[in-house]
Amino acid sequence: MGTDSRKEESEVCVDINRPSHGRTNIESYSARALRASEIDWTAQPIMGGLQWQSNRGGSIMETHEPVNNQSDVAASADRDNLAKEGIRKFNETVTAAFRNQDAAAMASLWTENARVLPPGQEMITGRAAVQAFWQSGFDHGAYDLVLESPEIKSLGDGMAYEIGRNIVRVRTVDGSSIDVPGKSLCIFRREGDGVWRADVDIFNSIKS
Repeated sequence: MGTDSRKEESEVCVDINRPSHGRTNIESYSARALRASEIDWTAQPIMGGLQWQSNRGGSIMETHEPVNNQSDVAASADRDNLAKEGIRKFNETVTAAFRNQDAAAMASLWTENARVLPPGQEMITGRAAVQAFWQSGFDHGAYDLVLESPEIKSLGDGMAYEIGRNIVRVRTVDGSSIDVPGKSLCIFRREGDGVWRADVDIFNSIKS
């Protein structure tokens, strides 16, 4: 009797790893497990699922189902915070460079192969083209910039997106100033020097 119970227990341990219809099906083996109903099982989290140990020892089964992992939640929060801090610094530096009319300093905060999709124009590719774009804006009277970040979210290690709002102030030929409000979606990349740079940037104006 003792031998048979151990045999049944062992069979449950082997069969439990076999998926049924795309999932681990403990219920399909419940009848056999009940024949050894005196067995108590305890579960321990493992990579990708749970590991079960019987009170008789020596028999272990694994169910490969996702388990909640608080460390994953904490890591995700850390990545979000890192992205928010990096993009905050980006916005501060870009704003200062804009007010200084420094197109080269601004372009340095876009990646070498950045793609920018400005309103009413073809896509701009590359840092040199980004610098020329901002210089053209300064030449046409743009002199001040206000940036806001309603949403920033990590996309994984070293990548994040920002949904933004902005106001560009432009001085007209008669010396007056107009505010041009806009919105944006930008994909950021954290590069080897630790700086978060804009990699794909799309923005357009909001009609008032």
